[in-house]
Amino acid sequence: MAPKGQFRLSTDAVVKDSGAPDVIIPTAVQHAVQDLPEETLVFLLGSRYCETDRLLQIA
Repeated sequence: MAPKGQFRLSTDAVVKDSGAPDVIIPTAVQHAVQDLPEETLVFLLGSRYCETDRLLQIA
């Protein structure tokens, strides 16, 4: 959760995309982070695909 106020996030990447549209699931629900069960929070931890050491101070 980013705090109120100015926030900048940037990256540089090469993305391969088939161009096919994403699957639409009209019954899908988006939950707020603070409402997620504790056991799901491990999936929100940093990964090798994100430079967490550079973002740690502002995250």
